[in-house]
Amino acid sequence: MRIFVLGAGATGSLLAQLLRKQGHDVTCGDRDAERARRFLGKKSAIPVVEVNARNLWGIVRAARRCQLLVNASPAVFNEIVLRAALRLRCHYLDMSAHMTRHPFKAEQLGYAKRFEQKHPGVRVDVGSLTGAEDTIDAMDLRAFGVGKRTWYRKLEMDTASWLVVGAFLLFLFVATSLNLSGQSEHYLLPFLVP
Repeated sequence: MRIFVLGAGATGSLLAQLLRKQGHDVTCGDRDAERARRFLGKKSAIPVVEVNARNLWGIVRAARRCQLLVNASPAVFNEIVLRAALRLRCHYLDMSAHMTRHPFKAEQLGYAKRFEQKHPGVRVDVGSLTGAEDTIDAMDLRAFGVGKRTWYRKLEMDTASWLVVGAFLLFLFVATSLNLSGQSEHYLLPFLVP
């Protein structure tokens, strides 16, 4: 698979190296190509292109012919990079979400329908994966609709989760009550003191 990794800092360079080891054709893009080469290492054969994540058409030119655009740049550039992936008609994966408009819904999900309309096979994967190794597993062909998505599961609250939440709330109530009544010397946030 031809993969373009935008943002070759600590996360992006590690991800690019892991992808290269798996046999993918990887190119990195970063606004500071020299810094990106230092992150990749002197012996790395991964090409680095100078591109600014603020420049939509610069990303499109640099990532031309890629099948997957990985956004490892700061989350504030997600929408620009998403629009570049739409123009490239490639898969999109990012490492983080910049949740300003809707605190509990990543803005990337708003682009999912546009991706489906432009290219039905394209997937949008939001930065909910915790590490580069998990990302590599997710980018296995199963993640792009070829087979069953065994790496994905819906997070649901089970009995143990509810017990942990209940125990925490009980502890919080008891600790706050003891502190307010003067029977405890624990720190209490100033706005909770009457």
